[in-house]
Amino acid sequence: MREVLSRAHPAAGPVAARYERALAEACGRRQAVATCSGTAALHLALLSAGGSAGARVGFPSYVCAAVLQAIRHAGGEPIPLDVDPETNNLPPRPSDAGLDVLVSAHLFGLPGPVVEHLAAARRVVEDCAMCLGTSVAGRPIGSFGAASVLSSYATKMIATGHGGAVLADDP
Repeated sequence: MREVLSRAHPAAGPVAARYERALAEACGRRQAVATCSGTAALHLALLSAGGSAGARVGFPSYVCAAVLQAIRHAGGEPIPLDVDPETNNLPPRPSDAGLDVLVSAHLFGLPGPVVEHLAAARRVVEDCAMCLGTSVAGRPIGSFGAASVLSSYATKMIATGHGGAVLADDP
């Protein structure tokens, strides 16, 4: 903590670079980029995954309001989807077909059926804010789909106060 706070630019530099590398490695991605918030991370991931300009973006109806805000800010058409009442995650086959992008959120430490979600939409963005460190089908959560996002708000798996990250293999 002192190393970060003693720097002229605490939001960038070698500590942030180490943090990004550690996140990418933990999630099985080639790279991670720290952002000012999880909402900003999701907004950028949606833009890169084609979730803008009227694209139909499915998301769990039971999720943080920031997901809806990011979809709207990116210009996507938000499509709320029913969740499984036992897990609060999306079911393996979401109720709406023809989605351009699906936000596959993993809630409360329970990985969602992201492998099945890859067939449910043209592109998948994983929201790993509440499930970092878990795995599905032998792969870490965050390693699926076009991009993954994390939040490091005070209530998340890794808390830095504020911030988030976008993770992807494609620069």
